[in-house]
Amino acid sequence: MMRQPTGKILVVDDTPANRYALVRILKTGGHGILEADTGQGGLDAAVSEQPDLILLDVKLPDIIGFEVTRRLKEDPATSHIPVLQISSSYTDADARAYGLNAGADAYLTSPVAPQVLLATVTALLRLRRAEQELKEAVQARDEFLAIASHDLRTPLMALQLKVEMMRRAAERGLSNPDALPQQLDGISQLVRRMISLLEGLLDISQINAGTPSLKLDDVDLSALAHVVLDRFVEQLGQSGSALNISIPDEPVIGRWDPMRVEQVIANLLSNAVKYGAGKPVDLIVEADAGAARIIVRDRGIGIAPDKREQIFQRFQRADADRESGSYGLGLWIVHELVQLLGGQISLDSAVGEGSTFTVELPLAGPQAAAEKAEATLLASPAD
Repeated sequence: MMRQPTGKILVVDDTPANRYALVRILKTGGHGILEADTGQGGLDAAVSEQPDLILLDVKLPDIIGFEVTRRLKEDPATSHIPVLQISSSYTDADARAYGLNAGADAYLTSPVAPQVLLATVTALLRLRRAEQELKEAVQARDEFLAIASHDLRTPLMALQLKVEMMRRAAERGLSNPDALPQQLDGISQLVRRMISLLEGLLDISQINAGTPSLKLDDVDLSALAHVVLDRFVEQLGQSGSALNISIPDEPVIGRWDPMRVEQVIANLLSNAVKYGAGKPVDLIVEADAGAARIIVRDRGIGIAPDKREQIFQRFQRADADRESGSYGLGLWIVHELVQLLGGQISLDSAVGEGSTFTVELPLAGPQAAAEKAEATLLASPAD
């Protein structure tokens, strides 16, 4: 069953008996309670306490509930708070329509069944949280696009400058053949950086659209891991991290998309090098009946317990330091690709001791994993 959201609810009602009854029902749903007995008291409490929802009586002694709602929705400090109006006096269709048009998010007439009240409160809290998550996602996306645009422009400008300098040197007959390999290497690094960023943007676009493609084939995970390692020689050397590998000599064959599995390994290694504090990094490949595992372990900064659930979300980083050069996308992409491949990923970490990421992939591929999960579900006894 879906976990029901709870929140801090401001109950505004001038009748003590009504307020007591409402509070008692809400507490059975696990909600925290604030109380006010006038319209102005409700307005003041909404600003100072910032409740998650306001349960508002319409017939109040000083300001009618319709007007309280209008003021709440016009004030930027409280406009985001859902308002549930409730009334035993204004119960006809015109009153309900008037309340909703005044800005109420829902309208109930009293007496109301406890389960209906709790269900309505739950629905409004769920909607508010979805709106908050959407707003945060949009803000994070805009921040990422601004950073990515800046970072893409930087290597492009550097590339343009290098090419222009080489062109001018050639025109003046000042080209130095001995310096050409170093110049081309610099250009190659800039191009690789731009390609990496563009590939990340493409992955984000495909995953968001729900259209990342898989080209399944029989893949030797042992050989693929060695291919990825060859690409990380330079990065490992620059970081000072030694690499410990444990990869079977015999093939580990699975039905996967080799490019996607390569992305998973590469992103996990990149993360380990980035946050490994120059200490050794382990890459382990192992297999048993039915599954293969990719284990990447670092001995760096580690991840705090309260960050572990967030680390696989978009735009989340092990630290908040933008100077790390991380967009907070690598582990999210890994998580999404592993699920796409029918597998699962887990994290074991301690602050100051490092992190271990374990990816488990079914050898038979994602379709077989989905069929097995469905068969298991159908075989489970009904509740």
